[in-house]
Amino acid sequence: MLTRARPAKVKAGRDLAAERLDRTFRNTLTKVEDLARKRILQARDPLRTGLMLARDIRKVADSIDADVIAQGIDDTEAGIVRESGAK
Repeated sequence: MLTRARPAKVKAGRDLAAERLDRTFRNTLTKVEDLARKRILQARDPLRTGLMLARDIRKVADSIDADVIAQGIDDTEAGIVRESGAK
């Protein structure tokens, strides 16, 4: 498969967009953490509430993990090699 080299301007724009997305994602995770801490502090039973919140957050993380693994398996079976961006 032939690929065309992208102009530096396009690549820089993609990198900037990825950086913004990463920053937004991390800010959102921080907000989720703050919200969870507030709920725990205001709960009648902080231990139970904290454990329930942690379980729910783990479920989401496990779901993402399973999706990533499944996509990796699908890509491997299809023989697709993606550009990783890692150096």
